[in-house]
Parts: sequence; C-alpha cells; structure tokens
Amino acid sequence: VVGIPDPRVGERACAVVVPRDTDSPNLAEIREYLTRECKIAIWKVPERIEVVDSLPVTATGKIQKFVLRNQLTAESKG
Repeated sequence: VVGIPDPRVGERACAVVVPRDTDSPNLAEIREYLTRECKIAIWKVPERIEVVDSLPVTATGKIQKFVLRNQLTAESKG
C-alpha cells in the first residue's frame, strides 16, 4: 500500500497488487477482507487498487515504494 496525493485530503491509500494467477482481486474484496478478517480500521483501508505485473525492487529485494508512488502519480496526471 502506498500513499497517492489527493487535493482534498492530502493523501489516499492505494493497494498495488501482483496477482498469483489470472484472477485479480477487486477493491471491494480487498476492503472487506481487511476490515472483517484483519480488523483494520476503515480509515487505513485502501481506496484504490492497481494491478501490476511486478513490483520495482532494489538489489536486496526491498520494494521501492517511491517508484510506485511516482508511477501512479504520473498515470493519474496523464
């Protein structure tokens, strides 16, 4: 989950998902799972979902969230 700039509230949560198979989860499924099964507060649950083929990682395997943020921000502007 990464923060995406929002003009009204400053930032919104976006879940970036790499599906294991051909079926991608939808936003409603993710939100329900996180609130009911994981008991995560509703204000922490993602409001947007992006399905990607792979996540950008460093040489040591850490996810580069800043790259994801930049990609998603550029897509929303363009």
